[in-house]
Amino acid sequence: MYSPLRSISLAVVFALASMASGFQVAKAVENANIQVSASGTVSIPAGQSTSGFSVVGNGTTGVVPVQIGPSASDDAANGILLGSVGELGRTVGSETLWSSSSVVRDPSGSLSLTTRKAGIDAPGTTLPNNGSLDSNLNAIYFPFSEGWVGGNVYSNGGTAFNEFVLNGMTAADIQQDSLDGGTTPESGLSVITIPGVTDTRRQGIFLANSGEDNKVFASVSQMSDGSAFTLQSTVSDENSQFNAPIRQAGDNSSFVFLPLGTPNMSLARVHTGNANEPAEVLISSGNAVTMVREAQGRFRLSIAGHTPTSGSLLINQHGSHDDLGGNPSGGPSTDNLPSFAPHSNGTDWVVLSEDISNSDPIDGKTGGIADSFPQGQDAARGTYFDLAFVPFTGGPTGPGAIPALSTLTGFSRSRVMGWNTEVTALPSDIGLNASDATLAVVPQSSTGINVSGIGSNRGDLNFYVDGAELAVGDGVMLATVTQGVRDNTGFLGDKSYGIADTTHDGGNLWSVSTSSFLSGEEHNINVAVAFFGADSGFETGTAVDSNNTIGRIGVTIADVDSQTDGVLMATAWGNDNNFATVTSKTDGSWDIHVKDYDKDAESNPTDASDGANYVYLPYDAENLVAGRVNADGTIVNSTAPAGFTLTRDDEGEYILVVAGKTNEQGMLLLNSVSEGNDDDNIMSYVKDGDNFRILGIDSFATPSVDGLEDTAFSFAFIDFVDDLQLAGAGLDGDLNADLKVDGADFLEFQRGFPGTYDASVLADIQSNYGTDNSAVASTSMVPEPSSALLCGLVMFIFSATSTRKTNRS
Repeated sequence: MYSPLRSISLAVVFALASMASGFQVAKAVENANIQVSASGTVSIPAGQSTSGFSVVGNGTTGVVPVQIGPSASDDAANGILLGSVGELGRTVGSETLWSSSSVVRDPSGSLSLTTRKAGIDAPGTTLPNNGSLDSNLNAIYFPFSEGWVGGNVYSNGGTAFNEFVLNGMTAADIQQDSLDGGTTPESGLSVITIPGVTDTRRQGIFLANSGEDNKVFASVSQMSDGSAFTLQSTVSDENSQFNAPIRQAGDNSSFVFLPLGTPNMSLARVHTGNANEPAEVLISSGNAVTMVREAQGRFRLSIAGHTPTSGSLLINQHGSHDDLGGNPSGGPSTDNLPSFAPHSNGTDWVVLSEDISNSDPIDGKTGGIADSFPQGQDAARGTYFDLAFVPFTGGPTGPGAIPALSTLTGFSRSRVMGWNTEVTALPSDIGLNASDATLAVVPQSSTGINVSGIGSNRGDLNFYVDGAELAVGDGVMLATVTQGVRDNTGFLGDKSYGIADTTHDGGNLWSVSTSSFLSGEEHNINVAVAFFGADSGFETGTAVDSNNTIGRIGVTIADVDSQTDGVLMATAWGNDNNFATVTSKTDGSWDIHVKDYDKDAESNPTDASDGANYVYLPYDAENLVAGRVNADGTIVNSTAPAGFTLTRDDEGEYILVVAGKTNEQGMLLLNSVSEGNDDDNIMSYVKDGDNFRILGIDSFATPSVDGLEDTAFSFAFIDFVDDLQLAGAGLDGDLNADLKVDGADFLEFQRGFPGTYDASVLADIQSNYGTDNSAVASTSMVPEPSSALLCGLVMFIFSATSTRKTNRS
């Protein structure tokens, strides 16, 4: 959470700081669209700039000197200039050439926009590799005096930054990283923390330019857990994401953070998906932004109420998520170069993404979008473009306040969430194996969240929750197949039942892997997904067969008797066609038995792919319906019997009716029990009217046509409407869902009163103030605050609210 100061615009805070310091010259946001003719003449079309933005002469080829306000010599010291290439390649002789853009500080302290040829040389090229190349540009200047957070960093010829011109942050907020995890910044990757930002995945857009007049351009992303942004310097004539040469250390850079919700500015992060998957705007603010695929690597961008002549557009390539050490963990390749130009319809933009190949030139024919699938172009995972649009008239006067996460997402690490997924195989996908494209649609999910199935392919499902993927630090993911036999023989698959695994294998972002119970190959099939937040209080974990006990993983939870107290639910780990069964032992512990699709036990003691993700659900948890069931359908033990009925309907088929709930208001987790003849069985379920038809499936049968067998199993209903919580964990007045009521909830109330919250919510906070359920299942009270303290807090709330209203008026 952040301080009450965040109720005031950052522009006000930093403007006051600037006046106090006395050294910054007040400037306004200035922007322009710059045209460079074939003969090298530089101009700004009439009406396509603000009054304080000007170009200073023609410069030289690929160099556009600019001036902000009455003098250029203080521009680098007093703000951040960023530019983007605003044309779709430039014809030089018989070639179409593409360029990358940078912003360079001149010795005088002024700034220039520079553009150079990207990609390697074509045979008989008229312009050598990395040559200066004139290009049209869109540019925006963000002055420090208005409070824009970011800055300009310089290495002055070294391999590490040694000069920092920053606003709203310090040099300590910038970590130059190493590709191999060491301390030498050879990777060209910087990890950047923005003060006050707690989730870089959702709270704003981060844009950057290289500060070198050379072949390097900047791509941006964020850490997979949302803790920081990343800035990568990418060499524009290489194509090797995982080798150091693509990253160049010590490059000067400029960057700015733009809070979501900043007035008079349109912001968006866009995922372009697989080639047959719709592009999707993940987070946005301002005028509505849409992105529609027109062809491979070609998109039509629309910003409601604006055209390419009404303002300036900046687009950054969105690189891979990176952890410290520079290890990519998903996302498109950072070697793809975006550019844009006015669309032929006169109101929109065409956005192109060019692949930079180390074997083919970027010339629109061999290495570009026309005839070949650009490497990383429609990557299965990760966002692709970050963009900002500033109008020439009525533009922003400073950044908005950093938005509270609770206003952006219903996701919380304190929650248990779930969703249903319907998977469709697409007929073809350029650049992927034939018929390998997959569209994952989420028709139902827990209240307050928007879940998107994005960038999926056959047998691999990726999900974004309110614009961001879930990271390993966010919690634990489990899944259940929600379909019977599925015929995928027309789409590179089997006719078979399916298995679902969950993993963050190869990175820190959770995904679901589905495979055929017949062959073990990747298999499209519908699934339900449950996610248990790291702060939800439930006992979760990922266990590995460390004792080499023939695929059996022992789980013991202190003071819990597995025979009577609750159920342990598990999903096999990895993209490895395994499944997990769970057995309650007489000593009060559990065995998770991990088996391969072909019934063999997985028992490699050092192989994490032989493990399982699990959660323990005590029967006294709020809103839980769960139990253990004998093969004949009789209940061994469960939550309150009044909450459900379960009956055996046929061989291997059971009907579960959850009182007052339908199969669109929740999902099931299922595990077979490793006992007797059903030691090798898997579980799935299908909809049966409003109820659940649970299937026990025998792997010794032919899983393409039959295989149903009576099976002992455990089940848990995950409610989408009423959150699953530990007993006593639900608290009135816990507005930020951290299982405690404290000053942070008063601040949350302040931001939402009146409108979101009313006086009754304040009463809930007052009555529960000091309650902390974050560590234990039962309610733990700390001493009540004195009445004087509560009065003081209430007076503070209403005085701050009154002040805020006055400021807005």
